[in-house]
Amino acid sequence: MEFSWGEILIDIPVLTAFSWMCLASHVQGAEHIGNRATKIVGRDMLSDLAEVARSAMEQDLGKVLEATEAQSRAIDTFVSRNVSLFTSISLAITLRILGRIARGQIGYQELREVCRECVRVYRPRVPKEVAIAIAAINDFDLLILNVLPRLGIRKFRSLVRSRARDVYGESVERSISLALHLLASLSVISTNRRISEAVLSELYDMSKDLESYIDTLALALDPDNDSVYKALTRGE
Repeated sequence: MEFSWGEILIDIPVLTAFSWMCLASHVQGAEHIGNRATKIVGRDMLSDLAEVARSAMEQDLGKVLEATEAQSRAIDTFVSRNVSLFTSISLAITLRILGRIARGQIGYQELREVCRECVRVYRPRVPKEVAIAIAAINDFDLLILNVLPRLGIRKFRSLVRSRARDVYGESVERSISLALHLLASLSVISTNRRISEAVLSELYDMSKDLESYIDTLALALDPDNDSVYKALTRGE
């Protein structure tokens, strides 16, 4: 029986960018972003998750680093083989963060600040297309982090199920795929290898696609935009 992770996570908030920050191979000068994310999640939990991720992804990442002309294909293979693992890790990290918020240990504003800082820090250190991709997955997290304090998890799940089932599932799948592409791309960059034009072009196209879904999802999750959303879904 075939299924998609968008269907499995149909109404569960998922913070893809935070998960990526915790696992990414960082370029010089951006290491503290991962450290901030790690501190928020908790080093005890993340050390176990990261060890599993390293063990499971090491061979596939090695093939990405060895690739030259077939770099884009190697990254696509890495992504397809690690979607389920990264999705599971993202869900675990998100639930840990939401639990810490519920206990008053961290706040939504701190999380949003880390997302914005991540975009600022990486922008001058990576190719333009990579920076755009980093901004896109952080925009996805920022949308979730902006609507959850207002809606609460129960209302969030209700709105997703009633009028954003497809667009939310597609957004989650695209953000996870883009995050994995970024993991592989930054592994290439952090080892001073050249990243191919085909990979950069794919990152750019995926980023623009995700941003389009984020715009639609933002309308769907805003109860004040009922008339606008209904007109949009009718194609008016």
